[in-house]
Amino acid sequence: MRNLLQQLLWFLVVILLAPLIWACSVEAFSFVFSNLDFGSLDWFLLGITGCVCVYGAVRFTQGKLYSHFQFIRNLRHELTHSVATITTGGNVHEMLVVNPVYNSGAEKPHVSSSGLGCLSCLTALAPYYLPLFTIPPLIMRIFLPSTLPKAVEFLIGFTLAFHFISFLEEFVGQKFGLGQSDITNTGVLVSYILIAFFNLVSWVVIKAALHDEWPTLDRLWNALEKGRESYGVLFETLKSYIRLFAG
Repeated sequence: MRNLLQQLLWFLVVILLAPLIWACSVEAFSFVFSNLDFGSLDWFLLGITGCVCVYGAVRFTQGKLYSHFQFIRNLRHELTHSVATITTGGNVHEMLVVNPVYNSGAEKPHVSSSGLGCLSCLTALAPYYLPLFTIPPLIMRIFLPSTLPKAVEFLIGFTLAFHFISFLEEFVGQKFGLGQSDITNTGVLVSYILIAFFNLVSWVVIKAALHDEWPTLDRLWNALEKGRESYGVLFETLKSYIRLFAG
């Protein structure tokens, strides 16, 4: 019952914020794909290519090597849950990560936590939008732009590619989230919207760090203005339908 009420609450919140989420997403998308300088992203793109090649080789060989990759993938998933829980004020009681090579399947990776309240859905979905292993090199790139920038950018690309490869493997393997309790407990539609939106936010931060160019306040005000206009259109549409049915 509690889970159903939480799903309903988040569904209502997302529906009410839908125009604002849409406006912010459009502005974020515009920022990410405007003025891209691929010449300065060579090491970042090399990192992505390197990770894809390593994954392709591991996937092709299968066997124990691929099982070890699954362990790292599981570690990323459960560790992201734990970090998101702690940073939102929750408590982590237990984190279990198992290696398929040494586990018969009886034990499943999981995190046991408490004290999250209405933020539990954000921590539940964190592995699908938060590139945890990308954060350390990203911080280095932001605060140490002149120290080994190429190596750091390579690591950003490599870890980011690993995040999306792991995300896609999990997502597709779980029947596009329908087989994952993190998503079904939050609500599939709400989960899809939040995952897409926060992934876009992650791309904004990464692009800003790589180009040393952060979104201006003008972009924020523009997004808020678009959101206000969307709400106005929505209310006018609702009013016209009410008059139509009332008359």
